Amino acid sequence: MKKEIEETLEKVKELEKEDPLSEEDLKKSDEEFRKENEQLKKMLESEFSYKYKGKKVRISLEEENVELKKILEQMRKSQPT
Repeated sequence: MKKEIEETLEKVKELEKEDPLSEEDLKKSDEEFRKENEQLKKMLESEFSYKYKGKKVRISLEEENVELKKILEQMRKSQPT
């Protein structure tokens, strides 16, 4: 096991010599990751969270779809055909 790890580390070192990652590359990928992470965080926070009587309420997509279907059914029933 130790031998395999040492061989892998040697391969990594060889690859780094061939195509080294610059500090700029590392910063760029880290920055992209942070931006993507921040966007996902904002989506999760805003997705289906409502204030109801002053309290923050979260509703999952599935629950939201069920509610929308109920509303649509009621609208269809109440409309004259």
